[in-house]
Amino acid sequence: MQNIKKINVLIIGYGSIGERHARILSKGKFVKQIFIFSKRQDHAYNQINSLSKKTLNKIDYIIISNPTSKHYKILKILNRLVKGKKIMVEKPLFEKYYKPLNLRNNVYVGYNMRFDPMIQFLKKNFFKKKALKINIMSKSNLKKWRKNINYSKSDSAKRIGGGVLMDYSHELDFITWIFGKFMPSFKLHTKISKLKIKSKDFLVFIGKIKKTIISGEFNYFSNIASREINIDFVDSSIKADLLHKYITISKKNNIKKITFKNCNRDTTYFEMHKNIILKKGSNTCSYIEGLRTMKTIKNLSN
Repeated sequence: MQNIKKINVLIIGYGSIGERHARILSKGKFVKQIFIFSKRQDHAYNQINSLSKKTLNKIDYIIISNPTSKHYKILKILNRLVKGKKIMVEKPLFEKYYKPLNLRNNVYVGYNMRFDPMIQFLKKNFFKKKALKINIMSKSNLKKWRKNINYSKSDSAKRIGGGVLMDYSHELDFITWIFGKFMPSFKLHTKISKLKIKSKDFLVFIGKIKKTIISGEFNYFSNIASREINIDFVDSSIKADLLHKYITISKKNNIKKITFKNCNRDTTYFEMHKNIILKKGSNTCSYIEGLRTMKTIKNLSN
């Protein structure tokens, strides 16, 4: 790490996720300075008030963390002004599917859960292994998500760029990353709770990854939170509990439970940034992969 050239980082958008990126990257030995482009100026970093070619040429790594509905516009501006830069767009990539841009920069999407040790374990041990059935389930209560903002005013509550499908697109990314392209055949995507939001709070779907059946449920209104992956193979079954940090593997009469440590969110983000900056994003979601997830979201939304 001592021989690595220190870099300048620009964070576009300084909401809660922008703050998190700044705090995490400020601890990185490979970071020289952090710049913020935002209407908010209540921070201890370098403030810039305009995106110009002159300013951007001083930046090595750019993070787009403003509202999802503005990602596409900002990425187009950056792509016009600079080339050869590393750019990370917070997930989901856009608020809807767009045709691919003719990129002049190296663009990645912030699906940091790829760097969760549990997801890495599944990738390493079961990459494209034929499963009979995969079930993913993510349920929680939107009211309990954020303490600094009323849930009804959050990005999750917005009709454009919000909703369970956008917030839980992590699952669509890492399942595709591990097992392959997902083709939905049935979905029910609607609002069924009394939450004061304009977005949809419930999704149930079923589909296939090649010959493997995949099903899932996402919701915003459950008072018992859960985030699980259940996989059945011919000779074994797996349960990955992403909230309680353990994986259970059952094979014949043998049951093995593996507990994972250091699975916190900050660590996954830090490892993702390191992967982009130091390893050319070898394990990070690429722009094309992010677009494919947007197409899956489109198919599940209709």
